Amino acid sequence: MKNLFLTLAFAFTTSLVCGQELFWYDIHLEIPIDQQQVAEDLITDFYSAAAIPEGVSASLSRLPLSADKETHILSFVSPSSKSLADFRSGLSGAKWDAYIAEISKRVISNRHIAGNALVTFNAEKSDPIGQVWIFKTKRKDVQKFASSFRKLNKTFNFPGFMAMGQITHGNSNGENTFIYATYEDLNAALTFGPKNDKEGAAFATFIDEIEDIEFSLSNTRVLVKQF
Repeated sequence: MKNLFLTLAFAFTTSLVCGQELFWYDIHLEIPIDQQQVAEDLITDFYSAAAIPEGVSASLSRLPLSADKETHILSFVSPSSKSLADFRSGLSGAKWDAYIAEISKRVISNRHIAGNALVTFNAEKSDPIGQVWIFKTKRKDVQKFASSFRKLNKTFNFPGFMAMGQITHGNSNGENTFIYATYEDLNAALTFGPKNDKEGAAFATFIDEIEDIEFSLSNTRVLVKQF
């Protein structure tokens, strides 16, 4: 599980690992360019030495392609909401206080968001590039969205990790659902899409079925360190 890279982590495949619910907690950071290396070193040093429990995955990623000013994401993921909550609430003590004092000097702003993945595929994959698409979905349409996503993945063959889920804490402006996919490299991310007529038809059907769901934004992250 510690090798699982989600990163608020969506791909389509015929080799499906479906049905595992995942809980995630992301910290988005805006760090000025002249402080980024120092900040990355501080984060890496702290979390590399932290007692991360089995079943909880932690990672630091950069945001080279983003719809806002945020530059980095700290992501925590677990199939157990309790393990994730216990780890986050247990970050305290002198070392934590010293870390927060130093990292705060390097960060312009931060925001915390959390949620859960309702549908997952290829959960064993640990690719270094992740892309998220965020939507504004009416409450009554969330299950419709999930059903259409499951149906798409019966045809659309994607080699990376993929998930669809909800943003349940820290969302703004009505953004409450997401699709997340991972890629092995930038070329795979740039060439994402249907590879044949059958996949193209399945994707077109999916787009038609979620036509009333409003797309909001997308960003792409690149893994710096898996802890």
